Amino acid sequence: MSDEARAPDSTRVLLRTFGVTVTGFEDRSASILAQARALGAEDQGELPGLALDLLKLTSDLNARLQDVSAHVIELENRAMAELKSILEQTGG
Repeated sequence: MSDEARAPDSTRVLLRTFGVTVTGFEDRSASILAQARALGAEDQGELPGLALDLLKLTSDLNARLQDVSAHVIELENRAMAELKSILEQTGG
């Protein structure tokens, strides 16, 4: 399979993974925040655990966002390099 045929598949997988991560973050962070809001004074000891859960979710989301950003930048760089080569070959 050529690079051109694989590229859209890898993009789809990456974006699907990112989408699942984002929706998971939305759902889970809403749940964590609801739990934090519902804590009574006697339950404040649970807050650090909830904060850690949210930090882990945020870290995972940021990692997936970095993956997507790096992929997009690579696609742009590849396209621009190819266009540059075409322009050089045609004297443009």
